[in-house]
Amino acid sequence: MTMRMHRTVITLISLIAAAATPAQAGHPFLSHTASGSGTAHVESETPVFDSDVTTDPDDPVMEFHAINSETVARFDSQAVSHVETPPSGGLTLQWTASLLVLYDRLIAPGFPPGGGGGDGQISAIVEFAMPSDEVEWTYSLDEELLGYTGTVHLLAENTTQSQVLLDVSAPAGGTLPLAGVAGDLIRISVESSASGVSPPDAQDEGYRMNLLMQFTNVGDCNGNGVTDHQEVLDGSGFDCNTNGVLDSCDLASGTSLDTDGDGIPDECQEPATKGSDDVCIGGANAGAGCGQNSECASGVCRLKNRYITAEIPATATWHGLKVTMVSIDADSVATPANYNGTDRWVGAPALGISDGAGRPTFNAARTQCSFFSTNWSAVGRLHIYGDVIVPGSLYDLRSCSSQTTCSSALRIGTGEFGDIILPTPVANFQDTFSIVLNFQGDPTRPSKTRADLVASVLNPTNAASINFTDVGASVAAFQLRKYRQVVTTPPATCP
Repeated sequence: MTMRMHRTVITLISLIAAAATPAQAGHPFLSHTASGSGTAHVESETPVFDSDVTTDPDDPVMEFHAINSETVARFDSQAVSHVETPPSGGLTLQWTASLLVLYDRLIAPGFPPGGGGGDGQISAIVEFAMPSDEVEWTYSLDEELLGYTGTVHLLAENTTQSQVLLDVSAPAGGTLPLAGVAGDLIRISVESSASGVSPPDAQDEGYRMNLLMQFTNVGDCNGNGVTDHQEVLDGSGFDCNTNGVLDSCDLASGTSLDTDGDGIPDECQEPATKGSDDVCIGGANAGAGCGQNSECASGVCRLKNRYITAEIPATATWHGLKVTMVSIDADSVATPANYNGTDRWVGAPALGISDGAGRPTFNAARTQCSFFSTNWSAVGRLHIYGDVIVPGSLYDLRSCSSQTTCSSALRIGTGEFGDIILPTPVANFQDTFSIVLNFQGDPTRPSKTRADLVASVLNPTNAASINFTDVGASVAAFQLRKYRQVVTTPPATCP
């Protein structure tokens, strides 16, 4: 059998880091279209071809992929586009368009000569509305020719004014202002292609291109002599709705409303609501969403033990989520005074976590000491967990546009330790049995967010997160042993 250790690789990438919120009345928007295609062959293999096109500003990932291989020889062609909002809000848009066509071969005794080649193309378009009359554009081209040929074409247009701003092949790079006024639609197009053929004795041949671009709002909407971009960077200004305009200017122009008069646009402060899977059992409010027992009249709120759950609104874009410990149960933590009144931040969410066969996925995030901000608009129901989320306690959840500017609080509690199935104050046999069903993968089992009890393995992203430690903890609760008698390691305290 002949072994081959050579390959032709074509990689097509269009990357964006920018504000990606859907279009809103009076607000700038961003859209992205990308397509990629490629062919490649290794020795006498049949060439592989792949092509695709995607346009969806609400979907941050676009991917084009094809593989061709013979024994260990491989061709991989892909294009990926990722959209996210940077910490400077909508005041900066960054875009990287890349193309790689590469043939490489391992030279070693016993391996025959190879040979191959291919070509690749990428086409990408970004459109956005100018957030002010003054937008600065910086771009640079990093290009490397290794025996293959390639081309790059860059076109910039103000479509509102029907004006071509730049039309150049092999752009060297530079900084220039984008001509136009606030609200004008800017379209940037990149076309790049490369091809080549490598003889049998060739090694490491190909073409590589990275076109880097950044668009920065250098306007001064409040006329204070400091650019809006600089105000966001130094923390003296905010762009919480990521529309490329300072919040203070949005409020002054009427683009955003501030019904409570706290200086923060209302769309940045819509609080979360109670998790719709925590409901009142019995009483006049039966079936209503709840965050604590007092909201259920004569009924009981079916709360979780180690998780607090909230529905995050679709308008919650670039924010942090803060959890304040209001009242930590002394039966769960030996020294609640060390925690009451202190804060944790909700970390990066894990989306689409498996709850096992036959059950819907869920979203969860762990608490942490450091501030974390991200686009929460697509998260929906979020289960928050961590070592400070303990049974029988109360928490306040807030949405924060900065570390010190937050919404009103949503109060959420946790249930008594071990109570999973029935609205009873303590655990019983049915609760323990429900964990066994979860451990066994029974289709009638409760969710991980209800059955996961022990801090040392509290991690819903782990497929084996429900195990005999949770069963043992439930049995201990059934025996009236308190939570801190079962989990003896206290939660960490933040610096």
